[in-house]
Amino acid sequence: REAAMVGLAGSLDDTDVFGGTARDLLAQLAHGVTLEESLLNVFGKAAGPTRGRDGETYFGVLDKGTLAVGADVSD
Repeated sequence: REAAMVGLAGSLDDTDVFGGTARDLLAQLAHGVTLEESLLNVFGKAAGPTRGRDGETYFGVLDKGTLAVGADVSD
């Protein structure tokens, strides 16, 4: 899945926006999100893209053309 997401990101222009799902971190990095932004988010830091509200790798950086897309999981 990771390779497919990187292939997707590689085919996009800088003005394109994509919403990845699970395992899209490499695609986000390929589309301009920095490793620092990713780690700040994973560790729930206020300087991260979600301002410390998340703590996951499922996030988006809208000014870099990535959207957070979640999947509902029911009991």
